[in-house]
Amino acid sequence: NSPFGLQSCARPAVTATDYGAATNCGTVANLAPAPGQGRRTQDVATAKGVAYWTEVSNVGANSRVLGCAVTGCNGTPTVIANGEERIDGLAADAEGVYWTNGAAGTIRVCRNPAAGCAGTNAAPITLADGASNPGPIGTDQSYVYYAAKGGAPSTGALLRVAK
Repeated sequence: NSPFGLQSCARPAVTATDYGAATNCGTVANLAPAPGQGRRTQDVATAKGVAYWTEVSNVGANSRVLGCAVTGCNGTPTVIANGEERIDGLAADAEGVYWTNGAAGTIRVCRNPAAGCAGTNAAPITLADGASNPGPIGTDQSYVYYAAKGGAPSTGALLRVAK
């Protein structure tokens, strides 16, 4: 069982004509409400007992990063970052929450996600600027890795920046 109340189930073998489905797998827990009008949930990452996700808007700088304890947050998630142009990737580890902003060409981090980096709290830190449409993202102990989704000469390249 996972901390989200989800449960993995044995799936029958899948053949070319039979797409077997798991049934009676357990209970799904709702941690936070669905995004508001004009937004969609896009990415999810977890670290240190917190689930983080992005709410993306295709209109202006209205995307954001949210966080909620895996045990729930009474429908009121913490706003980690707000006013992002377009978030295209999300990762989290013991040192922070990281995201790419494809439209702005940035890789950013919130080093104190428990308090959030929106509003009057510490602002997110930009680790890289001018990236070529950065997308999927991951971390290790020293670096943040991201894929360049567009723009020569780095289209499709896997790049890294120090944390």
